[in-house]
Amino acid sequence: SFAKAAVAWSSAGVVLYVNGVQVATSATNPNFSFDVVRILGSSFTFKAKGIELYPNRLTNAQLQALTTP
Repeated sequence: SFAKAAVAWSSAGVVLYVNGVQVATSATNPNFSFDVVRILGSSFTFKAKGIELYPNRLTNAQLQALTTP
């Protein structure tokens, strides 16, 4: 099965949502690559079925809505 995940970052920090739930936040920039996201010392390894990029940071409510299964 697939999970829906969204990562948003700005100068204020980063947030990670998985399946409609906020699972991690950090006040610092993450180490980011296309296959691993490290936030708060946790690693989430994934294969992407699709990727969408937005020019502005989405709100937490928008992230939750995008990732709700």
